[in-house]
Amino acid sequence: MRPEASTRLGIIIKPGSEPIAGQVRLPDGSTLAFEGYVQLIAAVERVHEAASVGESTSASGPARA
Repeated sequence: MRPEASTRLGIIIKPGSEPIAGQVRLPDGSTLAFEGYVQLIAAVERVHEAASVGESTSASGPARA
């Protein structure tokens, strides 16, 4: 049985932040800042979509740290 491909992300949260805030570490080592669950899920979905079509997942714009 062949294992399915997967992508590993790291999530760093700021304890006590309201709303939830932190960074998602992308597979290429870059980070994407988020504030709130909507931005967190958007970052995860972005990586998921990029991985499914073989694109780069580098963050762009001001959210890149």
